[in-house]
Amino acid sequence: MSDLMNKLTEVLNDDYSDELGGIVKELESLPPDLVLPIGISNPHSYRGYYDQLAFEPAPNITAGECLKIAKSCIDKRFTGYKGGDFKMGLYTPCWLCEHGRSGGIQLSVFLIRLLVASTEKR
Repeated sequence: MSDLMNKLTEVLNDDYSDELGGIVKELESLPPDLVLPIGISNPHSYRGYYDQLAFEPAPNITAGECLKIAKSCIDKRFTGYKGGDFKMGLYTPCWLCEHGRSGGIQLSVFLIRLLVASTEKR
């Protein structure tokens, strides 16, 4: 059990485990053809905090496709739900949420690792 707790602590203490740079780094570490049960699509400004990034959930999408989508957001400007332009960068927090909604789930390295673990055969 201590190995599991060490892994959890390592992930949660990562420099940017819930930020775009950490998401990109984690996706880069995965085989590009790995199919995730839930991935990311349609990046947009998060309605809850316009200066943060959100992705809509996408079923059965490869890690390579998710990586391409995530990388396309680096240094890109998005329009907030009620206006304004917001530039997203490596330290921008990320969410998994439908466009135009607040709430959702904070997207993190930990969540990606859980999704990858769910694809592994036991």
